[in-house]
Amino acid sequence: MESNQRAPKKLIIRPLRREPKLPQEFYQESWTHLARALDQVFSPSSRRPLSYEEHYRRVEDLCLHHLAKQLYADLQREVDGYLERVFREQLSDPVLAAMLHVAQGSAQAVEPTERPAFAPVLDVWRAFCERFRDIQAIFLYLDRTYAAESPQVPSLWEMALELFAKHMLAEQQRVLLPTLGAVLLEIELDRKGKQRGDCSDLRAILREMFAPLGFYRTHFEPLFFQQTRAFYVAKGTEFVTQGTLSDYLAYFEHSTQAEAERCRLHLEPSTEKPLFAILHDVLGRHCVSVMMDRGLESLLDAVSLTDLRRLYVLLRSIDELWRLVPRYSDYIRVRGTQIVNDRARDHEMIERLLALLDRAEQTEREAFQADVRFHNAAQTAFEAALNTRQPTPAERLARSFHDLLRVSSTSIPEPDIRRKIGKLLELFRYLSGKDSFLAFYKKYLAQRLLFDLTASTACEQYVVELLRAECGAVYVNHLVNMLKDMDLSQDLLQEYRMGPGSGSSRLPSFTCKVITQAYWNSSESFLLQVPPGLESQQRSFHRFYHARFSGRRLIWEPSLSSAELRVQFANGEKVLHVTLSQAVVLLLFNERDAWTLAELQQQTGIADSAELERILDSLSSSQCPVLIRERGAEAASSGPVTAPARYRFNADLQTSRRRLRLLDIALLERPPEQVPSGPVASPDRQHQIDAAIVRLLKKQKSLSHADLVQQLGAELCFGPSVSDVKQRVESLLQREYIGRDERDPNLYHYVS
Repeated sequence: MESNQRAPKKLIIRPLRREPKLPQEFYQESWTHLARALDQVFSPSSRRPLSYEEHYRRVEDLCLHHLAKQLYADLQREVDGYLERVFREQLSDPVLAAMLHVAQGSAQAVEPTERPAFAPVLDVWRAFCERFRDIQAIFLYLDRTYAAESPQVPSLWEMALELFAKHMLAEQQRVLLPTLGAVLLEIELDRKGKQRGDCSDLRAILREMFAPLGFYRTHFEPLFFQQTRAFYVAKGTEFVTQGTLSDYLAYFEHSTQAEAERCRLHLEPSTEKPLFAILHDVLGRHCVSVMMDRGLESLLDAVSLTDLRRLYVLLRSIDELWRLVPRYSDYIRVRGTQIVNDRARDHEMIERLLALLDRAEQTEREAFQADVRFHNAAQTAFEAALNTRQPTPAERLARSFHDLLRVSSTSIPEPDIRRKIGKLLELFRYLSGKDSFLAFYKKYLAQRLLFDLTASTACEQYVVELLRAECGAVYVNHLVNMLKDMDLSQDLLQEYRMGPGSGSSRLPSFTCKVITQAYWNSSESFLLQVPPGLESQQRSFHRFYHARFSGRRLIWEPSLSSAELRVQFANGEKVLHVTLSQAVVLLLFNERDAWTLAELQQQTGIADSAELERILDSLSSSQCPVLIRERGAEAASSGPVTAPARYRFNADLQTSRRRLRLLDIALLERPPEQVPSGPVASPDRQHQIDAAIVRLLKKQKSLSHADLVQQLGAELCFGPSVSDVKQRVESLLQREYIGRDERDPNLYHYVS
């Protein structure tokens, strides 16, 4: 059977006999269409809708047929020609001349206009960018193939920037220099608060035009920095010659904020650091020292926190806080020293020091941002100021504690008392003579406890606990025992009153405080003839005490005693709180209305005329004249008496108060107790000097007397005098803790 299937045909591909060629008119015809499209792009008035896809295909065909190089060159020529026409027509010489005239003119003479002087250049740039976006869309294939694949060929946008920059720089920067001048003028107007037009134009020309063209770093920044330096040099000179520190700080803060805002809105981020370097150098470092000399003290006096905060930020920004720290310390030291040495206002010393301390703390916290350097400097300055006139600050501080803790402060809530105690304790920490303070504090504490003047036992305990925390248990040992004596005396008095020998109801009410002499300040005692009723009470308590305690000696102290008297005046009965000596004097006026000084001295048994005069002065003071002095002259046994000769009871005393505290007046009239006020204020200081001498000699083995005195000043927190050192050296030599050199009597050795 014959097969119907045939063998498959073989496909043969033969090369063309003739290689295909592009028509000779292909490129010229394609370029003619593209040139026509460019004309439509460059001429907005005759612009018709473009067929981007058609032109894109033409560009693609030209590139595929290896005509990209010629196409790129023709496009570059067309763009260059367009820019040449635009610069010649829109940026003509009259336009540039007007721009240059404005740029070279004074900023004050420029009238506000709607747009800045560089607006024509910015308009040309914006129009060019808008048209070139269309060109990029048409020639996109050329840009992505030929330009991208050829390292030596710039992209279309880079080519456009080079051409635009060339025309800006043409003819010795014919266009660029007026443009830069106009831009710098606009910045100067902005600095002077006279900026014209829309601020977005300034941002556009700097960031969107100068930065891409490369003019920002090469041409704009050098001129901008030069202008900035000149501007702030002039402002700095103006402030140095006639400005105030407050205005200067406000202007610096405003300038800093304005320049930061200008960098954020208009300039490149890289400009901020060198710009602020110029601002800090010219307006900061070259001016701040002179301005601080002119007004720093007034700012600190007024606690101008805003200005001080500005000053702190300024100095921190230029890394020169070292200028302010010592000046702040000197200010605290000088003001504190003035307060301490103002003898006319000693009674206000502590309040003024506390006010200065509060101002310093507020300044450090709110103006100096709690910088520890200022706190440490203030502490050193306070310590130096507070110890310039010892022991007066220690005495005034102890007196402030006394005024706060006495009965007169009972209207103050206890939390407020504790808060004020804390403030006083801050000053106590700066005292170098804490032993002097302790001596005065013991004296005032004794007054409060013995005369029932303390407002709160809890507050008294609170102060002792604070002092214990600051100085240790040994420091407050006497204070603790004084408070303990009061507690024991209260228990002892209750036991006495429950006993059979406490006296009858017809005798005056009797209260007794038994204190341990070793813990209390010794007082200058004097003889006093007490009334019979009170004398019998004393004998009764004396018998009770010796029956209760054997081997103890009981000494009565009239100078530390007080009494309450009910006195009938013309306007009613009054209760007088007086010292025992005042009470004895007043009770004599029950017998008759007037007494002479000599008679009172004989009746009371007070041998010291000066003491009796002080008692009578307190009773006849203008604050509460219970007695009236009648002028006269009388000769006493000890000589002429210049005080009033007679004292008469003032039955017509006019006062609305029912209770009168003559005791307070008596304590003020009494001369201060002889609390040691020299360099050695207590035996504790003697022990400190002894220990320091032995410690120095043990360490160095031998020391001359002059070296010993010098080193003791640095070793001790207080400055011992030469006589005190000599006295303690002699004591140590006698006790053989140290020895004197056999050849040189001024050389001491440690005795091991």
